[in-house]
Amino acid sequence: MIHQNFYLFSRVCFHLEIAKIFLYNNPFDDVLSLVAMIDKPTASHTLGLELSPTSMKGAQIVLRQGKPFLEQVFDMPVDVEHVETSEKASPLDLSDEGHQLYELADNNLVVTSLPTSDILIRPLEVKLAKMRDVDAVLSFQAEPLLPYPAEDALIDRIFLSKDQEGTHLTLCATKKSYLEHHLGVWESLHIEPEMIACTPVALASFAQHLHQSESPFIVLYLGLNETSAILLKENKLIAAYSCSTDLSGLVDVYMTETNKDSQEEALKELRGFKLEKKLPQKTNAYLQEWALDVTKILFSLDKQSQTDDAQTILLTGAGGSHLELAEKLCEKLKATLVTPKSDAQFPITEAQLQKYAVPIGLALSALPKAKDQVNFRQEEFLFPNPWKRLKRPLITYLGCALLVAFAFNFYGNASLKKQEDTLKQEYVDLVSFMHKPYGEFEEEYAKKNPSETENPKELAQDVKKLTLDGLIGRINQLSQTAQSLPETFPLQPNMPKVSDLLAWLSTHPQVVLYDAESGERKPLIEIENLTYTVVKRPDKNRPQEKYQVKVDLEFSSSQPKFAREFHDALLESNAFVAPKSEVKWTFAQGKYRASFFLKDQTIYPPVKKG
Repeated sequence: MIHQNFYLFSRVCFHLEIAKIFLYNNPFDDVLSLVAMIDKPTASHTLGLELSPTSMKGAQIVLRQGKPFLEQVFDMPVDVEHVETSEKASPLDLSDEGHQLYELADNNLVVTSLPTSDILIRPLEVKLAKMRDVDAVLSFQAEPLLPYPAEDALIDRIFLSKDQEGTHLTLCATKKSYLEHHLGVWESLHIEPEMIACTPVALASFAQHLHQSESPFIVLYLGLNETSAILLKENKLIAAYSCSTDLSGLVDVYMTETNKDSQEEALKELRGFKLEKKLPQKTNAYLQEWALDVTKILFSLDKQSQTDDAQTILLTGAGGSHLELAEKLCEKLKATLVTPKSDAQFPITEAQLQKYAVPIGLALSALPKAKDQVNFRQEEFLFPNPWKRLKRPLITYLGCALLVAFAFNFYGNASLKKQEDTLKQEYVDLVSFMHKPYGEFEEEYAKKNPSETENPKELAQDVKKLTLDGLIGRINQLSQTAQSLPETFPLQPNMPKVSDLLAWLSTHPQVVLYDAESGERKPLIEIENLTYTVVKRPDKNRPQEKYQVKVDLEFSSSQPKFAREFHDALLESNAFVAPKSEVKWTFAQGKYRASFFLKDQTIYPPVKKG
């Protein structure tokens, strides 16, 4: 009976604390906690922009029902060299296309890219498992791979995999001076990119959506002003290379040799040639040099793929749609040439998909839940206005939050009133358990507390008129009465039984692998010995002691990986292992030994204060 009194008394005290929190504190004061800085921004409306010396290509992607859809692509002429040297207004200010671009930039997350020649892509292994720890030492670990001082570098990474040795990454780095120049060019065009990636990352993102493959493959980008290639394994960027020769150089040589004035006309004529023998001498020589450069980077990537299968090359870029040219450039490498296929989400021609591969990939890389995002806007180059796109959504969110807060406040008051009535009824029950008639206890309390303004006669007849402060005072008096009762301790522990422990272990996924289809069970570890020992318990000499059960396991495992995963499972929150207790782990003579304590759910009486 005394034990029941203490249990009910503890329950009433707990409800009182909850009631005090809701009455004296506003639970909605800290509902809105805004992020101060965005390192990897994402949005459902993104705009990828690729800038070359003579033009700007763009692609707008919109996320609908969790899927990306290509809204539009565009290509507008821009003389970048003139823009960099001119102090006048941006040429985009003088055209309707420019004003439309500014409107797109205001309503979409703008992503631009650094060329592959400005980027260092290297594999990196870090002897750490947690990504937070990896990011903390990334700059130090990358320093030996950088051809320039680490303090002059901007570094990001792509996660590849984890194993027993550590974490495998793809390192992406560039010089701060490259990024500063890149920002200067876009600033002269009056466009502020929120995110800056690079061509290899854009091509990888493009391939992940338009050419997924389980086998390693190469993405070859034959852009007008850039030639680069990347290697993807399991749709992860592994390596990237570029060369100095490109389609623009071939066109310039051909224009000089044939006295052409229009680059578009020269490019159209070059597409008409079926064999390189028909090309003029200098143009053919440049084509041979270009093919040699492409062969070098393709062979380098093929070597890193570590596969004997025929390599697949995904053709992208303006030159990728010229199949004769692509076959000439890739003829030294026995590979299958493929092109991206358009679909309902990307409703443009294959040639346009190739031409706009980089801006499409840039826009895709900034969508929510985008994989392997890389952003070089770091440190002093952080985007200066991260809330630009979020003002309207934030206002809407705040308005909805206020409405929800009022609704919760109304519901909370009603619920609190109900809980308060329940609490008063439990108080009456507690007085009854203390063998005191409720009316008699109220008169006794009124004599000991004459300063109370409440009418004891009314309270003795109707407990609902009792205030929360008055209830707290009465609970304190009951607590003093409870302290004078004889000291007790629970005789029946509430601990997991041996049978429960064995049942838990026999079905644990880190102990037994269960195949739902066949119904077969494959043991991952073999438990050879289990000891269940009660090491502590209360008695009349130590009434404040608590029950404690120690479990010692001795087991073996065919692979150290299974044993380590079982050890991690013991450290994780579960229904059996005490969360704050130490899990001891040893290995000797081919056997593992683990010691841990079980959870104690026994209800103990309140500790008396001296």
